[in-house]
Amino acid sequence: MMRSLVLFFLLFTLFIFGQNDVDRVTMPTKNGKIFYEDVVAVDANLSKDVLFLRGLKWSAGTTKDLQAPNWVHDKEAGRIIGNVIFNDLANGIPDAFRHYSFMVDITVKDGKYRVQLYDVKYQLWEGKNFLGKQYYFAEEEYEKQLNQNRYLYRGTSLKRLRALEEKLKATLVELNELMKEPATADDF
Repeated sequence: MMRSLVLFFLLFTLFIFGQNDVDRVTMPTKNGKIFYEDVVAVDANLSKDVLFLRGLKWSAGTTKDLQAPNWVHDKEAGRIIGNVIFNDLANGIPDAFRHYSFMVDITVKDGKYRVQLYDVKYQLWEGKNFLGKQYYFAEEEYEKQLNQNRYLYRGTSLKRLRALEEKLKATLVELNELMKEPATADDF
């Protein structure tokens, strides 16, 4: 019995202190906050008005399933700002999911546009009730996983950060595909 106990504690100690976990999620930051920015030059024939309409079309398609989409736009300034919200199952538990939210800022000029993704947050939900704080800022978990070499039980945190990273990148790709389409006769 004593040998089993000693063996257990020896293996447990090796397990705890033997971790050299290098599995990390890396995202761009600005002033300590997760911040994606993409400045893209497109077909020089695409005017500011055409790019603005494409940005509005993208924002309308992104938020079509939301109850109250929050988008504002200023055609003169060529700016569209809104909130993207998506859900992800939490560890495959029925009726438990993560509710993610981030801001999108699209600025257009003749022949180019800039998109910024920031203010990244999430909520944990179970059924119709949220668990914990109203929103968690993703930077807290992001910094924690970057700075700690031995971080036990962080599988859920990494899954959350990976889901978020994938959605942020997919948002940029989806918007870029629409905005980069060459000018057509329908663009007026």
